[in-house]
Amino acid sequence: MLERIYLASLRSSWGWQLEDDAALERVETVAAKGEPVAVYQDAGRRDWWKPLGAWPHSFERIVEWPNASRWSAIVAISDRVLPPPPRELEDAALIFRPPTLTLGIASRRGVSGDEVDECVTALFQKSQLCPCSLTALASLSSRKDELGLIDFTEERQIPFLTYAPDKLALLPRGARVTGTRRKLHLADVCEPAAMLAAGARDVVVKKTIFPRMTLAVARRATG
Repeated sequence: MLERIYLASLRSSWGWQLEDDAALERVETVAAKGEPVAVYQDAGRRDWWKPLGAWPHSFERIVEWPNASRWSAIVAISDRVLPPPPRELEDAALIFRPPTLTLGIASRRGVSGDEVDECVTALFQKSQLCPCSLTALASLSSRKDELGLIDFTEERQIPFLTYAPDKLALLPRGARVTGTRRKLHLADVCEPAAMLAAGARDVVVKKTIFPRMTLAVARRATG
């Protein structure tokens, strides 16, 4: 009798999203049979396997996107847009999206939720990041009542975090934390806001200028 490995439990345990669960049953069956499964991970928590009870013996971590010569299935954990799986693995590729990305925004007054959504979509496409992994929007405290930003976060079902200017000024333009406070210009808000929301000291997408807003993205170490 096969001992099933319930990979779907990772969704409830860590809040991960499955990009497409069509392959879930097949990958779980492959794993239960002890056939080789490649595990590719470039984001998210590294102890993700704990809800499974133990690291499955047929799972092998890899650092490069696989070919199909050795593997019966692939489990990927990533917040990036990934290449298509090899043809032999098309029906046995399971991609989890961990909640790792935080978006910092500096916006003019009165931006609409649709404006924000359009610019964020363009930024993620250009940066080859997956919007499923977006976990928070962050900005200046004076923007906490901006309806467009609130609408965007409610539509995406993510928190809207705001920070006081003096706190953001400690992380100007992705610099390391220092005790030196500088005058904070509106254009400098997005990078430190993204970093504070992520608990990070750098950004993965630097300040990018759009009409009526600037955006930046940081990554949480776990998610």
